[in-house]
Amino acid sequence: RDTSFKTPEGIGLNSNLGQIRDAYHNINYLPSSGEIVVSVPKVSTSFLINKATLDDSWWDNNTNQIIEKNIPERENPAIADYFGFDLGDGESAVAWMRAGRRVEPQLIELRGRRSVITALASHPERGLFIGEEACHLTGADWLELRFKSRYLTDEAGAGALIVMFAREILAQLMKDGRLESPQTACFFIGCPSGWPPETRAAYKRLFERAGMVNCEVVSESRAAFMFARESGELRVSDELLTLPTLIIDAGSSTIDFTFVSDLAERSLTVCDFGAVSLGGGLIDRLLLER
Repeated sequence: RDTSFKTPEGIGLNSNLGQIRDAYHNINYLPSSGEIVVSVPKVSTSFLINKATLDDSWWDNNTNQIIEKNIPERENPAIADYFGFDLGDGESAVAWMRAGRRVEPQLIELRGRRSVITALASHPERGLFIGEEACHLTGADWLELRFKSRYLTDEAGAGALIVMFAREILAQLMKDGRLESPQTACFFIGCPSGWPPETRAAYKRLFERAGMVNCEVVSESRAAFMFARESGELRVSDELLTLPTLIIDAGSSTIDFTFVSDLAERSLTVCDFGAVSLGGGLIDRLLLER
């Protein structure tokens, strides 16, 4: 490719889609195997956009057409790492997988543990602490526990705590060398399966505020199933893969369900439901009361 090439309007190989749209009003978008072809008839020239730099919103599965307005004017940096963040009401964990490699997702140790207590504390001089350190922090101004389960009834207060906790997790990943830049990572955040779309959208914005700029919110039971499947923990025969399956995720505050009609298919037909207010945290509370 000739990097010195430019159209009469000054558009070259390094131009972004926004500049192309400003220069030309008649543009055609065509999907190919790994790229979107942006064709400009006026100058008989085509430009390519790597699909790996886009999220799934550019394609309409119902009409099998490109949604032009959902293609960003500038390409996002290539995603290098995928993280699964399970922010639980009692404990939280992070799994990691390198982009482009067919390897099992790995649970990451945070502060020397594969899971951390979902606790947040503030010290007047030493700042924020999470996990077990927060629970045993001497001289703390405040300590917060089980704030995720309060999100639906106290969106502002619990939401602020979720943002602070997620920021600390992100900072720990960068400190440990697990994450080079949030711009080149994609985070999948679990939520109760019964949450409606508007609640999921608001929940997603919390993690974007925390610095996880590329993130998606998925049902916790579905995420648990996908981890078990991809990590090799779910070992079943080929015959069983053709049968309908119910996945039950018993968490700290809720029980969630995902129904899968055919595990053998890549495009899984799933149905998420649940958010039943029954979990391990209620058992812990009952034991303490007795």
